Amino acid sequence: MRKHLKAFNLVHPAWGISEIDVVISSPVDYPRAVKRMNRLDLQGVPVPSISIEDLIRMKRTADRKQDKDNILYLKKVQDVQQKRRL
Repeated sequence: MRKHLKAFNLVHPAWGISEIDVVISSPVDYPRAVKRMNRLDLQGVPVPSISIEDLIRMKRTADRKQDKDNILYLKKVQDVQQKRRL
């Protein structure tokens, strides 16, 4: 199944997260995405991360069953984040 993006996956057992996807080509507009990106600290190294809004957009484009499930979860995370900002 085509995901409409080019990416590769990094995995390291010592990381606090299970894996990192490095996206090379995506349906999300890069200049807009950079303005909304987050930065994660990975063992002292700042790592740019796509915003939840843009990640949802990417997953909608991929249109796979697992992406639809992920979108439901990501929307719940967005709701929690918005409530914390109030």
